[in-house]
Amino acid sequence: MNKMEKINTKNTRLVKEYEELVRLFEKTNKQSNFFKDLNIGNVTINENRIVNINKVKGLKLTSRVVNNKIKLMVEIYDNITKPIHFCFGVLSKKYEQILDVIIRVRGGKSAKIIAHCFFPRSEGQVKHYMTGRFIIENNASLEYIEEHYHHIGADVKLNLNIDIWDKAQYITEFRLSSGHVGSIDIGLNASLKDYSKMDTLIVISGDKNDRIVTNERASLIGKFSKALIVTKMILKDRSSSYVYNEIIGKGDYSEGHIECKEILFNNAKAKAIPIANVLNKNARITHEAAIGSVNKDVIENLLSKGIEKKKAEQIIIKGLINS
Repeated sequence: MNKMEKINTKNTRLVKEYEELVRLFEKTNKQSNFFKDLNIGNVTINENRIVNINKVKGLKLTSRVVNNKIKLMVEIYDNITKPIHFCFGVLSKKYEQILDVIIRVRGGKSAKIIAHCFFPRSEGQVKHYMTGRFIIENNASLEYIEEHYHHIGADVKLNLNIDIWDKAQYITEFRLSSGHVGSIDIGLNASLKDYSKMDTLIVISGDKNDRIVTNERASLIGKFSKALIVTKMILKDRSSSYVYNEIIGKGDYSEGHIECKEILFNNAKAKAIPIANVLNKNARITHEAAIGSVNKDVIENLLSKGIEKKKAEQIIIKGLINS
């Protein structure tokens, strides 16, 4: 049976916050049906207050607030077909939101989680700091997608530790392609056991004085373990990025690949450091990086077809994001 915890009906303030989050979310994101669908598990948070929880079969959610930090524990003990949604929202223009999230997927089970980090009124003074530990047990699968919307920038720090057990799979995406970045610092440290697999994708579009730092590391401890780390950046104005990706090949016949693509406009700057660290003669790690401005021939070809320069740039950016 589905169970809706009517946290938001017990307090007029929480009711208003929940309704305002939903209203603003619907204005910026068409996929907002999860707020009202009782067949979709979700947690909705404003600042350090949980304003709504919807539990479904196979999903255990536990939450508490300690010293202004939200501790969220998620256990997936059955296969869940519909995506679980988290909405980590901040309605204020200025706030420091601190989250500690633990997700465990039990052996042989699978789920998809979409986390919406939503700061619709931020003017650069919202801070969102999240630490997480994800455990994907034997033969289990987790897809975790994090989508950000910052009105006029925010300060975001994300630090994840991922344990991927035997024959388990972890797929993750981080996207911020609308609104302004502000400052983002992403850290991911994954450990993969026998026959396990991890795919990561980060897509961020920065402008003005945005600062983006990513640091991802995968340790292929198990035999035949595999990791793919992909980073895509579009940088404009005076924005900057620093990308550090490392895959460590320890297990027999482990395989990894690192890919980084960044397009620069105006006075943007980028630095990428891909590290292939091979500690086993039977392991294989490869990497590639491409950083620079758009090829002039590509721009000129689009302009020759009557497409305006700004539109041509948007087409190229869209192509990078979707490639």
